[in-house]
Amino acid sequence: MNAMSATAKQKSLIFLICWLCCVIAAIINSPAADAQVTRNYSEKEEQGRFQELLDEYGQNKSLPPGFELQALLALSHFPELKTVKIRFVIDDVDIPLSSRPHWASLLKGAEKRNYLVVIDSNREQGNGAFLLKNQPFNAQVGILGHELAHSVYYLDRIFSALLPMRSVS
Repeated sequence: MNAMSATAKQKSLIFLICWLCCVIAAIINSPAADAQVTRNYSEKEEQGRFQELLDEYGQNKSLPPGFELQALLALSHFPELKTVKIRFVIDDVDIPLSSRPHWASLLKGAEKRNYLVVIDSNREQGNGAFLLKNQPFNAQVGILGHELAHSVYYLDRIFSALLPMRSVS
């Protein structure tokens, strides 16, 4: 009986090992395993697409000087913002970045509102590490994308849901 018990344990162990191998193989071969977690943009490669991106995503946009390509690449991830009016402002403000609907357009429907993405140009505290201009190109695209995600959030909010409004990024 001990011999059969040992054989049964071996079969169970072999079954478990085979099952684990199948699970690992399924995970490795799944489409999710092929997906890139981060998108790596090359400024040189993307520069060739500037006009195409501007034509498709630049409608109703006031792009930030010096960050036009990065803003268009970020906008390309948000098709729901294609026709939404967004103004990027670079100014000396108290917070590195912020996004919000423009106050004068709050009573309009969400799609007709004007949205602001405000970028700090001169950080007095610290060493300026949080300034957009001090980030690598790929990070600039991601940071602007993060701010645009706030605009997407505001798209389905009615006026009363926007009060009191504080955007902290």
